[in-house]
Amino acid sequence: MTKINYAATSIKQVPALFKKVYWMDGTTNLDIGGGKYDLGSEYLSTKGVMNLILDPYCRSEIQNRIVTNLLSSRKVNTVTISNLLCIIKSKAERGRILRSAKNHLRKNGLCYISIYEGDKSGIGKKTTINTWQNNKKLHEYYDEITKIFFTTTIRNGIIIATR
Repeated sequence: MTKINYAATSIKQVPALFKKVYWMDGTTNLDIGGGKYDLGSEYLSTKGVMNLILDPYCRSEIQNRIVTNLLSSRKVNTVTISNLLCIIKSKAERGRILRSAKNHLRKNGLCYISIYEGDKSGIGKKTTINTWQNNKKLHEYYDEITKIFFTTTIRNGIIIATR
């Protein structure tokens, strides 16, 4: 069985999700599954936001440890999960990611979630570059997100969950 290559999904661009959010100056965002490029962090810095990237597949163990150490002593204002849940086959693993996001958020903090819907068939499959794509529509993730965050809404093509 071929292992899923999560690192292959990292694209060199500012996530579209980042451009749909109103960012508050002086805040901190945790970007779970933020990929190997820093364009998102550079974009957020122009908004006055410090971006911490946690990604075990695209960042070094040292980079992830630094972020984890920072998170052990503070909560963040926002969390972004950009096109990550759609490449995770296991519902249990998606739940673990969502619980981690919630645990790192301050009270009333916001988690912004975007989904690449693939072919929208709802039938998950391996892609040609050994990655996984669930091919689910955004609203199909709503229930599993709501089970963890309780207060969620869909606006402007993203799910917004509140701690």
